[in-house]
Amino acid sequence: MQEIHLGFHEVDKMNDTVNVFCPVLLALILSFVWLGYNLGIFKSSIKINDEKGVLIPSLFLLVSPFLFTYLFSIKIYDHIPEIVRSILPVATFMLGQFITKREKRKEANKKEKELANMLLVIIDQAVIDFLYRLEGKLMCVTDGRESFDFIKTYYEKYKPEIDADYQKIRNQAEILTIHAGVESVFYIKRVRDSLEYMYSLEPTPQNILHTLIEIRSLKLAGYENILILIKEVINNDVLFNRVIAKLKSERKRFLQIRESHDLYLNYWINRGENEYRKRQEANPYLGYNINTESQAINHIEDTFKFFRITDYD
Repeated sequence: MQEIHLGFHEVDKMNDTVNVFCPVLLALILSFVWLGYNLGIFKSSIKINDEKGVLIPSLFLLVSPFLFTYLFSIKIYDHIPEIVRSILPVATFMLGQFITKREKRKEANKKEKELANMLLVIIDQAVIDFLYRLEGKLMCVTDGRESFDFIKTYYEKYKPEIDADYQKIRNQAEILTIHAGVESVFYIKRVRDSLEYMYSLEPTPQNILHTLIEIRSLKLAGYENILILIKEVINNDVLFNRVIAKLKSERKRFLQIRESHDLYLNYWINRGENEYRKRQEANPYLGYNINTESQAINHIEDTFKFFRITDYD
């Protein structure tokens, strides 16, 4: 009888141990999960090559027979109310923290999208639009329809607007927390600095042709910047495809200009050396073998490759 009594006593001691151990274990597990989430451990684990999502189910499949055998052996279901009471405060606190953090993240995402949209409007409707018109004016200079002095006057007229847009985004400190936002600030600064340098150049045919190349490069870089803003922050496929369509249209336009220039150049070369030289005197730009269109076409195609666009037409 004494042995039976001792046996029951041992069972009671084991039950007491379970009553203490299980809540502590579950609390530790929950605390570890919370800590791991905040430290980004689970984000790192996502980088594992698990395209079909079978890693975690496989691990659970291996562990579950031993886990459930142990839980049923100690009759865990008899202690569920006690366990719930023990871990409920911790679980409630964790849930509150998770909800608060999620709401803050939603607010941050909303603010980031507002800033990204503001940058998109400035780059598209102010900077790129100005560069597009400036490109057209420079092409008129190379064709002999405008003088370079007219270009300088045009730049002086719109320079204050570009400066104002640059100061506007510089004063938005939140922009600097977004990677694409920082790139946008640097882009607009690059446009300002490049235009200042171009303005100081002597209006020689070679300088004007190189200026045309740089203006086109800046314009296309603006489209790249917009695409990054859309991809990283705004997440709007319709808007992304619309910008890609603009780049396809630009590529088609440059191909047509290049073909026209090639036909024009070959026409005068075939007229003979004397005729060609006379035409060079009338149009000094004819003597510079600078293919401004091919560089722009290559720039666009590199952008397509970066964003994995296979259909160029």
